[in-house]
Amino acid sequence: MAPNSFKSDEYQPLALLSQAVVMPPTSDPFSFFERAILRVRCLLLPVTFARIYHRDEKTWFFWDKYGLDLSSAGLDCFRLQACIGKNSTLSDGGLTENERVFDLKLGEFAAGRVNSNVLFPMHIVKWVVGYQPDISEVDEKASASGSEQKANKTYKGKDLFTDYEEVEYHAKNEALEAAALFDVSHITAVVTGGATGIGLMITQALQSNGAKVYITGRRKEVLEQTQKTYGTGPGSIHVLPGDVSQKEEAIRLAEEVGKKEPKGIHLLVNNAGIAEDDNTKFSSVGEPDTTDAKALSEHFLKTEPQQWADTLKTNVTGPYYMSMAFLPLLAKGRETTPGYSSQIVNVSSISGAMKGSSMGQPAYATSKAALTHLSRMIATLTKDIKVRVNVIAPGLFPSEMTTGESDEGNKSNIDKKMTNPAGRPGHDTDMAATILFLAGKGGLFYNGQIVYPDGGSTLINPAIAN
Repeated sequence: MAPNSFKSDEYQPLALLSQAVVMPPTSDPFSFFERAILRVRCLLLPVTFARIYHRDEKTWFFWDKYGLDLSSAGLDCFRLQACIGKNSTLSDGGLTENERVFDLKLGEFAAGRVNSNVLFPMHIVKWVVGYQPDISEVDEKASASGSEQKANKTYKGKDLFTDYEEVEYHAKNEALEAAALFDVSHITAVVTGGATGIGLMITQALQSNGAKVYITGRRKEVLEQTQKTYGTGPGSIHVLPGDVSQKEEAIRLAEEVGKKEPKGIHLLVNNAGIAEDDNTKFSSVGEPDTTDAKALSEHFLKTEPQQWADTLKTNVTGPYYMSMAFLPLLAKGRETTPGYSSQIVNVSSISGAMKGSSMGQPAYATSKAALTHLSRMIATLTKDIKVRVNVIAPGLFPSEMTTGESDEGNKSNIDKKMTNPAGRPGHDTDMAATILFLAGKGGLFYNGQIVYPDGGSTLINPAIAN
């Protein structure tokens, strides 16, 4: 356990910010003008210091609240890790990648000023206030890069560090409880097609666990029925009629949600989808003789170009425009929720991974394969803004798409026995567990991944390796 005062055997040689703020570091990462501004600020304004102990490095790190870089002077701190002030939003668990360097004017952290190398709570002790450095100790220990640096004798330290509390490297029992790992009560979500089928399962799971859920769809009366039936708390369901296959509608929906949620959102579920292969679907028109080229040709030429266009527009283009339109809100939700990174979840299908005929639905299967790959691309594009993208690729679940109908509660049913290892279709609980895992804190380490809740279908059917 580190003490409240410094001892040479418990930290690597470092200089306190009290002297470094008025002396340019040996190798200056700032421009001349930026450094000059920082020095003037530090000379004219009160300086606040932060102290954080890194377990792995066995080192104390220091910053002033103006973000002055000391690492290049040979001091034991990383560049612009974090700075705290009176209105700091540092969490009790330590630093996270969501926190930003403190901005004096805004009373918050400024974007782009955080080095993510050591920003994991389990690696860093809690920040505490109340320590006032001894100026003589500064003189004694202020050697950096082998050159002497004199302390600023005019420094008037504030009482900032009085206590020290270490964050356990390994989680305590309560941090591993399901209530903590899969808590979504802090989440604001948008679920497209959220009133029926898989979308309803996701909506129901989120709101039943405290999330605020906006559901979109073209049928306002169906949306309102879902809100009335399932919006019973502890979360809430909010209706947003709209056609997510249209670019203009995606932008409008994002603007509308932005007005209602100025602090952003945490989760976008692109679930809305259609299957327009009625002219070739085996269950509808039968299966052609696969040994007869003419029969195969005639069968699959029955698909109309508009069916392909509509399928791709809803299942691929729609999620693309929704993702891009909502990206600023997702980024804002991450910034305003320490310890959490926002996420896009695209609902694809095992049809997009199967090597088979997809039961005569080439347009649908192609669209889902495209959505899965689109998700990988978006995940790569958004990694630097810390917005994650994952895919749910379900097997057969009851929905209006798979059964052709829904009851008064907007639910669908599949009663027949399945050939998958589970011997059944997916249930509400299967989809609920999947989304709670991805949306909760337990899923924060997942990005660019595909989850297959399929009862083992991909085990017994030819599938590509994802």
